[in-house]
Amino acid sequence: MRLKTKLTIIALYAVMITGCATPGTSTFNYAPPQNSTKIQNEVIVSKPFEVVWDSLVRELAKSFYVINNIDKQSRIINVSFSTDTPEAYVDRGITTRTYSRGDERQTYKYNLASASTYKEATSAGINNNSNR
Repeated sequence: MRLKTKLTIIALYAVMITGCATPGTSTFNYAPPQNSTKIQNEVIVSKPFEVVWDSLVRELAKSFYVINNIDKQSRIINVSFSTDTPEAYVDRGITTRTYSRGDERQTYKYNLASASTYKEATSAGINNNSNR
């Protein structure tokens, strides 16, 4: 019985060592955004400054923007906003990642502005074009 236990331990140890001996590989490919949408970011308003300023500040205060700084004299308004869905507002392109280790092969394709999860070979494995 004692010899059988030793052989079992040796066999398990050999399996563990060979399992760790095959490094995984990762690849990373980036495709830039395809659409170059022209955004209109200038409007000429034919009204007095005071009327336009007051209307703009009133509308900004009602919207999802946060007014960080405002200075009427210098005509500067600094605003910001946050979102849980940046992919609805930002197009940073598409990335495709692959992970391989032994018989396991996985491909991950996602918009860079959206949340993502993927497997990547660690420093014990090979990192081909890894984006770190």
